[in-house]
Amino acid sequence: MKNSVLVIGAGLSGVEAAWQLAVRGVPVTLAEMRPKKRSPAHHTGLFAELVCSNSFRAANVENAVGLLKEEMRRLGSLIMAAADAHRVPAGGALAVDRVPFSEYVTEKITAHPRVTVVTEEMTSLPDDCICVVATGPLTSDAMSAYIGKMTGKSYFRFYDAAAPIVTVDSLDLNKVYRAARYGKGGADYLNCPFTREEYETFIAEYNRPLKEGLYSDYEHRDELLELIRFRTTNEENTWTSLADYVQRMKEGQKAIYYITGGDEKALRQSPHLEAYKAKGFEVLIMPDEIDDIVIPSVGKYKDWELKAANRAGSDEELSTDEEKKEAKQKEKDFKPIVEKIKNALGDAVKEVRLSKRLADSPSCIVVDENDPSLQMERMMRAMGQQLRGEVKPILEINAEHPILQRLKDTDDEALIADTAFVLLDQALLLEGSTLKDTADFVKRLNKLLAR
Repeated sequence: MKNSVLVIGAGLSGVEAAWQLAVRGVPVTLAEMRPKKRSPAHHTGLFAELVCSNSFRAANVENAVGLLKEEMRRLGSLIMAAADAHRVPAGGALAVDRVPFSEYVTEKITAHPRVTVVTEEMTSLPDDCICVVATGPLTSDAMSAYIGKMTGKSYFRFYDAAAPIVTVDSLDLNKVYRAARYGKGGADYLNCPFTREEYETFIAEYNRPLKEGLYSDYEHRDELLELIRFRTTNEENTWTSLADYVQRMKEGQKAIYYITGGDEKALRQSPHLEAYKAKGFEVLIMPDEIDDIVIPSVGKYKDWELKAANRAGSDEELSTDEEKKEAKQKEKDFKPIVEKIKNALGDAVKEVRLSKRLADSPSCIVVDENDPSLQMERMMRAMGQQLRGEVKPILEINAEHPILQRLKDTDDEALIADTAFVLLDQALLLEGSTLKDTADFVKRLNKLLAR
């Protein structure tokens, strides 16, 4: 073993790594636990068995994915040779016949004189050779535990899916019809039409993977945008498309508004939506953690910009020209107390400003257009990633609220400071954030209640 490279896992990446090493004169030991030990998703003991899709996505070199395939071909890829040898019609995509594809790969690998296949489960990594760990999402429990101990991580995140295998004779061909995928190529795909109720059942399970496609499959982004559905402030427990939202927009409305966060119920009660509701603007509710990544990357739907209701700069449409004039006067009147609140909060906030989006609540927080959202920050920290700097929120305050009316003319610095921090902390709590100093929040709140 000292004179060879150990590759663990004979999936797509494992066999490709073993093949590339072997054809370059490097002895390889390829360890695969199947068929001695099965995984929940595999059906055979063949190498490079496809448990997800049989499609390798776009085939044309004008596409980044297709260009990568061509580069792999020119580098002597075993996977691409197998795919090209067992290709099946799939429009503009490269799809393969699963079993012959895996049989081809298995035969080529096992026949290579510099590859030694070991059929056993590896539960640890030897320290006397170079190892390539290519076990992927179906890593055995023992190896997962070993890797976790090595890395100090108690868990792994794998984003993958297993695709069901459906036989043609199980389909009702009176309903199913043949058509091209995305209108490209021949009628290579069997399509299953949905009623509205059936599609909403489908969306409840697969809306998130479709959203992920917006980020990873740029070529088909426009098509995916038509398929994805969203919750909305107009009604609970219903789904809407972007096309339907546009049809319901207020006359002259310039943007599509949405709000992101970790909980649908909390988002519906968010103070950020108060003015939108009062003015009759519908807002899309987006509680998936990936929404903060995916939706900003989209930016627009046809001619309409996508704007986050909990970001700075999204509230320009909420005010009439007359209301904007009144707002300027309020800014002048409240400038002294706004500055006092900012001075009291110091580096805890990026800015303090009067709000156009608040109707009933005294305060809320937003983030700058160029800053990651607080939800994004929490998600990255949960994944063990650190941002370059702490995201500082912008505190928006409601000039019409009795709390701010009370503060407007006071010179009590202690009252201003206690109120400022309570306004900030309660706004953070409503956003789902954890307070840095809960005891301080309670102390300040009690002081205010005792006045």
